[in-house]
Parts: sequence; C-alpha cells; structure tokens
Amino acid sequence: MSKKTALAASILLATTAGLAGCSVTFGSSGELTSATLEEGIAERMVEMGAEAPDSIECSGSLSADAGSTTTCEVEHSGVRATLVVYAEDVDGDTLNYSWETEEGSQIVVVDSIMASIDEAFTAEYGESFADIQCPADEVLAIAGAVISCDAVTDGGEVGIVEVVVTSVDGLWVNFDWSFVS
Repeated sequence: MSKKTALAASILLATTAGLAGCSVTFGSSGELTSATLEEGIAERMVEMGAEAPDSIECSGSLSADAGSTTTCEVEHSGVRATLVVYAEDVDGDTLNYSWETEEGSQIVVVDSIMASIDEAFTAEYGESFADIQCPADEVLAIAGAVISCDAVTDGGEVGIVEVVVTSVDGLWVNFDWSFVS
C-alpha cells in the first residue's frame, strides 16, 4: 500500500466571508434591480482581484432603504453559495450596499475539487488520474466534510482519493487530500 498526499490545497474563489461593498446610483426607482446588483457584485469581485463569477443570480431587487436585504446565488470555480446583500445607507440617489457569504451555504462541485487534485497530483508525481468515480456530485463545504472517490492513475494504479475540507472562508474552500493505493 502506498499513500500520496498533498496538504492545504484549495479552490480559489471570489470573496471572503467579510463584507465587500459597492456604491451605485439608483435614480428615481427607489431600488436596485437584480440585474444591477448582479453586475455590480461581479464587477466588485473583479476589482478585489478575483475572476468574475461563473454565474450570479439575485432573488430580487434591493430597496434603497438602509437595512433592507436580498440574496444572490453565486457560482465561482466550482463553489456555489448564497450572498446576503445589505443596503447600508443612502446619500441622495446613491445607495451604498455590501454583501457577505451566508455561512453554511457553500457547496463544492466535486469535479472542481478533483480537477484541482489531478493538477497537483500530476505536478508532484508525473502522472494524472485516468478515472475518478465519486459517490456524489457535490459536497457541503464545512470543515471536516469528507468524500472518498475510487481512482485509477494513467499508470494503472488503483486506489482511493480521500478529500477532507479543512476550512471555509466565504467562497474560499481549503482541503487536504490523499491517494491511497
């Protein structure tokens, strides 16, 4: 039996658990439409140094009243999560708003984890996985979550890839993994 391990791998994502924010002119409507929110959040994520999210869909408009909220579903690099958007304050026709990731809403698409692991495995051991079969397509991104997948390397080595989520911060998911054959 051999064990090949990598620690502290992660899926790089768009924002942290802390608040991120924007300012926008809302005009006479008294609200920001869901389309305006989606565009503003995506642009702000890019300004913060991340790539634009794969998708973002807000459940509704955000009233231009301090304290109002709405939610947006975002997917970025294989992680889906809910963002809670807060209307912070209004200055004339400008609304300052912020958002944070709803704790516990993060779900990781297993294929994205396996792609990250395959890249690291290839860099470290000079071969890749020819096949990986996992029992689920998604895993809840909470510290301690485990998924074990049957795997075969290009060299014909058969084993199990075990992934353990070590921490989650907003849309940033860290995990350890090992391949045991």
